[in-house]
Amino acid sequence: MRKLLVICFLFLVMVLALSFVASAAKQEVVLYDRAGLISSQEDDKIRKGGNDAMEDMDGIAINIIITPDFYSNYSSAMQDTYTLTQDQDMILLVVYYSAYRNYYEYEVVTFGEARKAISSTRQEDISDAIYSYVKGGQLSDACNLFIERAHEEYLAQKKTRTPRIIGISLICGVAGAMIATLAVVISYRKKRRSPSYPLKEFSQLTLITCDDVCTGRTVTKVKLPTSSGGSRGGGGRSSGRR
Repeated sequence: MRKLLVICFLFLVMVLALSFVASAAKQEVVLYDRAGLISSQEDDKIRKGGNDAMEDMDGIAINIIITPDFYSNYSSAMQDTYTLTQDQDMILLVVYYSAYRNYYEYEVVTFGEARKAISSTRQEDISDAIYSYVKGGQLSDACNLFIERAHEEYLAQKKTRTPRIIGISLICGVAGAMIATLAVVISYRKKRRSPSYPLKEFSQLTLITCDDVCTGRTVTKVKLPTSSGGSRGGGGRSSGRR
């Protein structure tokens, strides 16, 4: 009983520790505005909306970079943040701003698990949705809409992905059960049967022929005569009156 209580206590401690680590490792939106185009109030709103959306996205991060390096690419923009890397699970919006021409370009990129969670078609839909806002310089609205659409597209694809995962799991489960059953049957068939007892070596059998001889019996019955005052037979003489 004491061992059981100790095991339960250790298990509870482990669960609490894992929960603490998970909560401590909770991701937050990275909004890296090197061009200085987002105000502090807009920044707070964008971060709050992103953090709320990420709670439903199973570890997929939403990040935004606004850079004045117009001729750079997303890889260079990520290096400038010193925090974002391509091995993270995230969907990223990178806005390139040209102060000389007052012109904007942008791209939406996915990394890690986000590539599976948000298909290329849905990624293009997100990019098309924010086009007019980016081109018009309404970057705050573009960022908020980017977060909203990323959240929506993730959940929409998750709904179609969940039944598929369940179906695949069921098929794999049935296949595994059949394979296990087949393996057990084959193993039993391969087992040696108990050897038969060598009767010829360790037993003797003597067969005796026995003939039944039936004998008949004839019985002759003779009825013996009875004597009642009759003459005797034999060699005597008879006498009588003359």
